[in-house]
Amino acid sequence: KPKERNNYSFPKKLLAEISSKSGLTEDQVKKALMALTISITSELKSGNDVKIFGFGTLYYVRKEAVNISNSNTGGITVRKAYSTVRFRAASGLKGALN
Repeated sequence: KPKERNNYSFPKKLLAEISSKSGLTEDQVKKALMALTISITSELKSGNDVKIFGFGTLYYVRKEAVNISNSNTGGITVRKAYSTVRFRAASGLKGALN
């Protein structure tokens, strides 16, 4: 079983801003953000989408292996299958930016 990565770092400015707006200490904010990140990662690993109201949705996407032709050599290369994440911003977030 792969080791769980939990050494996340967050920008100091972000921690300070959330701390001032929430009344939490920066250490409490960091712990909350780490818990959020670990929980989101766990849900995505399980193949579930993660929806955060007013912010957006993170989607788990599995890309299958495909054959790619190399136009320089004329040969075929196989791109391995892999997993990735897509993000779709909610209308509330889009509206706040425009």
